[in-house]
Amino acid sequence: MPARGAQRCLWTYGLPWISPTTLRTLLTVAVIELRPEPTSPGRARRFVRSLMSDWGVGDQVVDDAELLVTELVTNAVIHARTAVTLEVEAADGTVRFKVSDESPRRVEIKSPSPESATGRGLILLDQIASEWEVTHTAAGKHVSFSLITDQHGSAVG
Repeated sequence: MPARGAQRCLWTYGLPWISPTTLRTLLTVAVIELRPEPTSPGRARRFVRSLMSDWGVGDQVVDDAELLVTELVTNAVIHARTAVTLEVEAADGTVRFKVSDESPRRVEIKSPSPESATGRGLILLDQIASEWEVTHTAAGKHVSFSLITDQHGSAVG
C-alpha cells in the first residue's frame, strides 16, 4: 500500500515521472492513514519496512520499528476504534514515529499476568525506544517514539 500513498504524493507535487520508491528515498517524512480494522497493523508494518529499507536503515532498527509500530497501531485499532495516522520522520540519525488516533481515552501502562496475551505494547516501547511520549489533544492523542538509526551505512539524516 505505500505505493498508493507515495503516488498520491507524487501527483500532489506534480512529479509523475518519479517512481514511488525513489520518492520515498528522497522524502524524510512519510504518512499513512489507516482504518480501524484488523488488517491495519500489518499494513503499517509493511509501510515501515518498505520506507526504512528505502532509507537504508539497518535491519535491527527496522525490526524494532516494525514491532513497536505494530503494537501501537494494534492498540489504536482495539482501544480507540478510530482512524489511525502513522507518521514517520527521519532526521539526524534518528527515526521518529507518531501514531495518532481520535480517541480521548488515556494511555495506561499495564502489568499483565504471565498468561495474558495482551498488555505488553507500552512495556516494549519503554524498553526499546530511545525516547517516547504520549500527547493528548482536543482531537485525540499521539503516541510518539524515536529510534536511533544505524550510524554506519544509513541513508537517513
